[in-house]
Amino acid sequence: MTKKIKLGRNDLCPCGTGNKFKNCCSNKKDWDTILTKNIPTISENLTLRGKNILFYNLLVDALELKNKDNIDIKTIKKACTPKAVQKIHSAVLAVWPHEKDLQRILKSEADNDAALYIGHYEPAAMIRGITRHSLYSKKIFVVDTFTDPRMVRPEFNPLEHPDKYLETTLKDLRLWFTLFPWIEAGIVNFIKNPCDFDAKLNYECMMTSQKRFDENPDMEKYIDDVPEEALEEMKEWHLISYPDSRIREMLKEFKKDISPEEIENVVSMVHVKRDNHPYFVPFINEDKKQFRDSYLAIKSGANFEMAKLIASSINSSLITDMAFRWEEIEMDHSNFMIKQEHWNSFSKAFQEIGISFLNNSNIDYALKIRKQNYLSEIRDFLSRIWRDCMSDNLFDEKNIKILEEELRHHLKEAEIEWGNIEKKFFKNFGTAASAIVSSYPIIAKGSAEYLIGSLGINGLTNLGVMWHEKHNFTKKYPASFFLKMGK
Repeated sequence: MTKKIKLGRNDLCPCGTGNKFKNCCSNKKDWDTILTKNIPTISENLTLRGKNILFYNLLVDALELKNKDNIDIKTIKKACTPKAVQKIHSAVLAVWPHEKDLQRILKSEADNDAALYIGHYEPAAMIRGITRHSLYSKKIFVVDTFTDPRMVRPEFNPLEHPDKYLETTLKDLRLWFTLFPWIEAGIVNFIKNPCDFDAKLNYECMMTSQKRFDENPDMEKYIDDVPEEALEEMKEWHLISYPDSRIREMLKEFKKDISPEEIENVVSMVHVKRDNHPYFVPFINEDKKQFRDSYLAIKSGANFEMAKLIASSINSSLITDMAFRWEEIEMDHSNFMIKQEHWNSFSKAFQEIGISFLNNSNIDYALKIRKQNYLSEIRDFLSRIWRDCMSDNLFDEKNIKILEEELRHHLKEAEIEWGNIEKKFFKNFGTAASAIVSSYPIIAKGSAEYLIGSLGINGLTNLGVMWHEKHNFTKKYPASFFLKMGK
């Protein structure tokens, strides 16, 4: 048994909220004892953020990474051995021990200021989606992509055949390491799929989604809707997977007069690409024989039916960058069981409006909005203008154009008002600055009280009014938050 730990009142609470122990679980849970238990027991007492942080630490431990602050793709690839793959997928079971624990988490996360992301899971695409929607969503939930060993047959189980899961595990690891700063900040959380605990429910969700596709053959046009970055990585992966011997043969077949030096230059380039590719691991030897199976998947977290279950449980809207997902949402939006269903249609419009600097958001800006308690005001502002924009058909493409025009109008209004405040501020500050400059020799001698006399009560009052106006500007003009991003 682990030695009992005595928590201090000012220590961070072990549950993972990020709050101090005295303001969180003190006198509510016996964490001194809980922390001596096994991981599943500890996990049953964690918040969702706490589970995410625990799982991240288990990933680091499984990979045996010593320096958490300097982790690149080469380091991860070198550390991602079959043994590490087994440990990682064992950690999935430990952090999410049973369905009852998931239901506890879903209940605790019910928050109608949240959104569930079910878009492309390639890191660059996901970051684009998260940054834009973090401007108005308090939290963004992402369905975890790590395969749950409970849900696959033995021949496909990562615990029994970890060597087959090297590539897929590397893709999942890259996503976790990319998003961890957002997780640590409490903005993004990976959530477990309820279907991972219920094979029958999983089957029913898949069949319902398949039926929707069968009944709407036009949706097949979206099958190839894959981010360009993902396609390029996949193409490169196929090319560099050939052994050197086969690459030499292909070069000779392609160009009959190619020189030996040119061939070796290409082979050397392929070696570099193999080292730098995020999920390439050799599986064909120089004799052109495959020595292990390789599973590689393009994921989107959950299908639409599964996503509806999660969104209904946590009362969240849905966000995506997938065209066919928007088609599904539009077809079925009347069946959503959430209080603020209009956020689904807003999310689509906000995703597609052509104001490019909305993509300039980053984790620091998202945290700034939250620390200054402006998130609810921005959300109320966007909700208000969306209600004015949207027609009876919530997903009408015309609504997107109207929203963009309305938002640009508010941005221009905020810009003009900010300019007026700046003019007044510098006009008043100019007089005060002259007084300060003229007073400097006396102030330097220790007569600081002379500064007050020079400025006078009116001067100080005017400056105070200007500072007050600037402080309240963002509250009066919420669009100014977006205006600042464009600067």
